[in-house]
Parts: sequence; structure tokens; C-alpha cells
Amino acid sequence: MLRILVDAIHLGPEMKGVGRYAANVLWELSRQDSENCYHMLVRDDVRLPDLPSGPRFQYHRMRCRNHLLHGLWTLPSQARSLGADLAWIPYETTLGRFPCPFMMVCHDIPQRIFQAQKEGGGTVPPGRALFGRLDSVILCRTLRRARRVFSNSRYVGRWLVDGVGVEREKISLAPCAPGADFSSLVRDLDLDAVRRKCESPQGYILVFSTGDLRENFSVIPRVYERIVRAGLPHRLLVAGVREEDRASLECRLSAYPWRSRVRVVPFLGVGQEKELAGVYAAASVFLDLSLHEGFGMQVIEAMACRTPVVTSNVSAPAEVAGDAAVLADPFDVESLASALRRADEDEGLRADLIARGAERVRAFTWDRAARQTLEIYRAVAEGRKPGA
Repeated sequence: MLRILVDAIHLGPEMKGVGRYAANVLWELSRQDSENCYHMLVRDDVRLPDLPSGPRFQYHRMRCRNHLLHGLWTLPSQARSLGADLAWIPYETTLGRFPCPFMMVCHDIPQRIFQAQKEGGGTVPPGRALFGRLDSVILCRTLRRARRVFSNSRYVGRWLVDGVGVEREKISLAPCAPGADFSSLVRDLDLDAVRRKCESPQGYILVFSTGDLRENFSVIPRVYERIVRAGLPHRLLVAGVREEDRASLECRLSAYPWRSRVRVVPFLGVGQEKELAGVYAAASVFLDLSLHEGFGMQVIEAMACRTPVVTSNVSAPAEVAGDAAVLADPFDVESLASALRRADEDEGLRADLIARGAERVRAFTWDRAARQTLEIYRAVAEGRKPGA
């Protein structure tokens, strides 16, 4: 039996990609692994979602002041005090000297995040930029030291080899999957009722705005302006909006004459998966203009809900979508508006996107990610190379 330390500080009621990844893989491991003992480090100031329980799953609450102190000091010291045989870090972070082998999941490319945020209309303060560069140097060293690195996409995997110098044989492709079982959740939904609730009986264009400048939301109003001019009746539904960001979002949209056609849906967290599934499934088209993602979970979730997708032709969303979405330049307003109209009005294309999307989703499962993780555990225990 292995004592496995799990860094689970991203678990919480409003968790996004990293938290969803950790929670779903842990649930699958609880079904597949009957041997090992898991010690989860969780934040002491959050309510935890539904997670595996029992003597093999122990939760240790702790403070997390900042990620640098957490990685350089807290994680190594906890690994020592718990006598961990192995550590699983389900996200990329800087680590200090570790007393046991560790595995890390690389979801993203930090340098590209900063660049994408600037492209999306933001500014990075000089102090934060300097700290980010220093953090990136330490992170790259950490990734090279890992016993195994899981990448969410081939896009991230190429960066690990070419940009970080991680040995190719140490990298495993372990993509995410939909955050919940959306295919089942939408099966019996009354989509007309969802549209009425959103005051959009004739349908809506769905976008997300969670406050991350990478989402490229500044382009959305210009694209929707073309949709309005073309005479389409669809409303614009902006989902994922946190309460602290709502006033700012509404202020940005207040100058447009079509402001009354916008509907805002707050961030839907743990326990609200069925409501989120309805928001996806009732949409006429899902539009994702992200300038950079390490995977593209929202793209695959929309496909699971049988909603046609138009997404960026850059970074991982294009890889995840494959031939099951319409890809477009995230800055080309005219092309994006044209793509949206085709995905909505061309019945043949629409049916094809829905069918291809449903097929595409089958390639992304948490079972696969957990099986790969468990295989590495066993390889470490037996002192052999993973896959041998």
C-alpha cells in the first residue's frame, strides 16, 4: 500500500478546471484503486464538495497564504510529516525539495497566460510580471524534476518538451473531460422552459465571462452587433459571471442599443450542474473566443449537451474541438459573425456539428485519466518505468 499525498487546495464550491479535474479523478480512483491510502491537503476556509470518504481517504485542512509558500514549504513538509511514498500534484506549481517522488499535472502554459491576458485587453503590473517570470523559472525546474508529468493536451505537451526541457518519455497525455455527466443531465430537460426562464424563447448565443481576460470578451459585443444587424432574433446570454464582476460587465455593455437583449447568468458551482447543463443545451450556439487554454473544458461540455460550437482556431480548444466545431480567428469579427450565422441557420451544418460533437465527447473520460494516474502509482511502487 502506498501513502499518496494529494494537493487538493483547488477543491471548493466554485472550483473551475483544476478543481474539477482533481475531484473527478479522485472519484474514479476511489472506484479503481482498492489498495492505496490518499492524504488530501485541503483549504481550511472552504466548504468541500462531495468527495470520496472512508479510511483510505483522509483530509487534512490547512491554511494557504500564497502558492509560492505553499509549494516551496508546506507541501514538502507535509509529505515528510505524513511519511508519503508519492505525491500527486494535480496542477502545475513550484515545489521545494521533495522527500518523495512526485507526479504533476500540467494544465496550462504560464507565460502564454500573461500574453493572452494582455491581448485580451489587460495590463500586467511590472511587479507581477517580474514575479511571474521568477515563478516560471522555478516552475520549469519543478516540472523537469517530476517523476511523471501529465499534460491536458498535445499543445501543452509540446511546450513541456520544447519550452521546458521535460524528457518526452516522462510525459503522458491525460486530458480533462466534461466537468459533470452532461450527456445524462440534459436527457430529460425541458429546453423550452430553460429558454423561457432566460427570457430568450427564440434562442440565444451563449458565452462565458468569468473575469479572466483570456476569454477575450471585449470582442463579443462587436460580434453580437453584427448578429443584431443581420436580423437574427437571438439574445446574448453571458454565463459564469461572479457577483463582484456583474456591475462592471453591465457597465461595459450599457452603451450598446441592444443592451436589453443581454441576459446574465451567475457562476454555477458545485451542486448546480443540472442548471449549467440546461444553460448549455438550450443555447442556439456556444461561442468560445479564448485566446489561450491548456484544454478547453467548456468546448467539450457544450458538445456533450449537443450544442453547436464556434471556437478559436488557436491553442488547445482547436485541438479539443477537432472537426466537431467551426474554428475562427478570435479577433476577426466578420468571420466570427459569419461562423455563428452558419452554425445557427445551416441545418445540415448544424446537424453535422451536433453529431460530430457527441462522438468527440466519447474520447474524453475521467476513467481514462484515473487509469493512467493509477498506472504511474503502481510503476513507482514496483520501481519500473511507467508503461514498461
